[in-house]
Parts: sequence; C-alpha cells; structure tokens
Amino acid sequence: MADIICPSCAGRYHQTTDAFKLGVTTTGNMLRLKEPYRSNGWTSFPEHEGMSYGALECPECGNQYSSDGRVRVDMDQWAKEDHPESVKELSEMDKIMAEYDPELPVMKRKPGRPRK
Repeated sequence: MADIICPSCAGRYHQTTDAFKLGVTTTGNMLRLKEPYRSNGWTSFPEHEGMSYGALECPECGNQYSSDGRVRVDMDQWAKEDHPESVKELSEMDKIMAEYDPELPVMKRKPGRPRK
C-alpha cells in the first residue's frame, strides 16, 4: 500500500487500499488510516465509498487531501507494488507531483532584478 501525502503539511497518515486506482476520483473506501495512528486512537473520516473527496482530511492539519478528487500518492511506493499499467497512464500533473520534494515545501524564488 502506498502512502498518501498531505498537500499542506506533507504528513503521511493514510495509505491506499486495494480499491484505489490512479486517475479515478478518490472516495473514503480507497484510503485507510495507517496502523500506528489507528492503534493510538486517532480518528479519521469514515472509510466507505459514500465519503467524497471533499471530506477526506488530514488528521494532523485538517486540510483536504484533494480539491479535485485526485490525492497525492507516493509514486515510489506505488511503482514498487507492481502497477505498471497505472504508472504509464500518468498525466503531466501527476509527473510534476511525483517529482515534488516534500523536504523543500517552499518554492524557490525566480532569478531576476532585486527589489528596491
């Protein structure tokens, strides 16, 4: 199972389930709270297909995992799970998100004229 990365705090509190597919609108049954947090009593959204992507929130910061139905997945873990057909179908945005470095969450400034 691949980790879901929060777009706000870069936390990894949920993982994919067998129902998860790339490029499909994510619902609650596609994600599961990871075990260390589940056994420590952390609460999460209900994990069933009736939960739309707008209700899928990070338990740490409370931010939505997605505003358009597609969550950010750790692509290294996803590729190791032997999903070659899914990895080939990645869109340009997925490729950009896969290259995002969570260790450097602040955008670098563009070179140019210094401010006065």
